[in-house]
Amino acid sequence: MTVCVILHDMAAQSPADSHSAATLLSQYLRYSVMSRVVGKIYGMRVFERESQQCEKLQEKLLHDILRRNKDTIYARKEGLSQCGSAQQFTEIHPVTVYDHFKTYIDAVINGHTNVLSRDDPAFIATTSGTTGTCKRFPITAENAKRIRGAASLAMLYTHRQIYRSLKRIWQFRIMSKPSFTKIGLPMTGLSNIMAKTNTHNIVPSAISKIYNEYPAFYVQAIFALTEPELFFIDGFSSNLMYSFFKFLETNYDQLCHDIATGSISTNVDISNDIRDELNKLLKPNQSRATFIQHQVEIGSTGLAKRIWPDLQFVHIATSASMKMCANMLKKSYLQGTTIFQMAHGASEALVGYQMEDDVESEILTMLPNISAFLEFIPVEKCLENQPRTFPMDKVINSLGVRGFRQISLTPPATKFGHICPSFDLSAEKQN
Repeated sequence: MTVCVILHDMAAQSPADSHSAATLLSQYLRYSVMSRVVGKIYGMRVFERESQQCEKLQEKLLHDILRRNKDTIYARKEGLSQCGSAQQFTEIHPVTVYDHFKTYIDAVINGHTNVLSRDDPAFIATTSGTTGTCKRFPITAENAKRIRGAASLAMLYTHRQIYRSLKRIWQFRIMSKPSFTKIGLPMTGLSNIMAKTNTHNIVPSAISKIYNEYPAFYVQAIFALTEPELFFIDGFSSNLMYSFFKFLETNYDQLCHDIATGSISTNVDISNDIRDELNKLLKPNQSRATFIQHQVEIGSTGLAKRIWPDLQFVHIATSASMKMCANMLKKSYLQGTTIFQMAHGASEALVGYQMEDDVESEILTMLPNISAFLEFIPVEKCLENQPRTFPMDKVINSLGVRGFRQISLTPPATKFGHICPSFDLSAEKQN
């Protein structure tokens, strides 16, 4: 009986013809079941309960971090070993910038232990350098674990309509080659860490072994363009997504030739074993190649929707340094699709999820129990050397609302410059 119910539910979600049994089951379990069932039964229940406990959760998070790391070199030097409350912490520890931590971070990278955390880092996250030079942050397994909780499941449930289809999903990621510290720790951007492809991705897992941008774009394009029943693009970076469509317009003749022949051009700089692996998955498709060529030649406006008529949702970063490219995509290549951003954060910390019913809303809900103790600075005080900071519960009380769920910010108004343990976040009241 259970099997019959599952099969009926799958059929109701219009599976794409190109699905195999493995890709269909993977997509169904990861998105449909997680968002509609687990998200409702567990995620929303826990999230609603925690939404009324902002002060308690922020205090507990800070207390846990300080207790866990009280014997580290940093905690002893900064006088944090005996710190027992949020108020004490904000009095003892000043608002800081990256340079304050750089010596300690360098020591961690060089193999020293018990410096910033009692736990050894799992990897070193590197920033993109959009606000200056590239910065590096040691990330422990505990850090990474915190973001995979009830709030993320509640977010999936809130936006379950996005996953209410078994048409195909494209996880668009461009990998950069990781470097390693002297002790063998991977040192790479968070986009790499989050770039693990799933079984249901229309682009084969071999893409994770291609590090140069041109061949990576080329392989992504071949497999994405070949699939006619694309419903959702998980694009991550709006800057890279915009670059992809510019790449498509420049190289569509060769791409269409390869789609027609079912073989990746030898001019694309990838190893022979990867090429052979990918070519086994391709089939000649002249009609699809002709269709794509015609759509590209029509022009850029609405190009994605014309290539993939079933395409409805595109997930890309739309705030901060990604804002300009996101706006250009909305007006050109992705016109006619729903563009949204699910979360807002950085290498330093995850700040919030998009929990509004309107998936296109750029309002994000602050999360008090995920990855950082948050100190809020009034927008007009951000340029002060040592501005007075306010904990999240005080901001809630000042706005006269109940529960952290109603405290949100519009990403373009967000200003980042400081890192944990003092996290600089400008907040303003939403109308």
